[in-house]
Amino acid sequence: MKLPTVTTTVTGVLALTLVLLVAANVLVRLRNDQHEEGQAARVVAQHAATGFFSLSHEDPGGDVDAVLAMSTGSFKKEYAAKRSQIVDSVTKNKLTVKAQVPADGAALEYLSETAAQVLVAVDVSSKSAKESSDAQYRTRVKLKKRDDTWLVSGLEQVG
Repeated sequence: MKLPTVTTTVTGVLALTLVLLVAANVLVRLRNDQHEEGQAARVVAQHAATGFFSLSHEDPGGDVDAVLAMSTGSFKKEYAAKRSQIVDSVTKNKLTVKAQVPADGAALEYLSETAAQVLVAVDVSSKSAKESSDAQYRTRVKLKKRDDTWLVSGLEQVG
């Protein structure tokens, strides 16, 4: 039985090292891609929550249409069906609602290639002809990926 030579052993170790480096590189890239997708979903969710909770009697139709433009599925259908009711109520009450997501106010709850869920904290200030108020909401924004774009497929209050 012939023992491996030093050259054969060194070649084998180098080949194994190369395979491990390639595998590590692939894992790092996959993790970075997932992190970037999670960040993108978080940004869309923050924007959607801010848009959903922000309305102005000066252009309520535009505010509702902006939310519809970033929505999909049954959420979009249900919200579109309430469009005229929302516009009429905001206009009649001369309502202005401003929403803001605080720093670190969004957390990725779930992420896959086609869906995401993000928990978003939203601070809301409302002013009407009769009164003013402030409130904090915690919202789960459900997202679906369509043509490489995250769209809102659901919004629900949590907590």
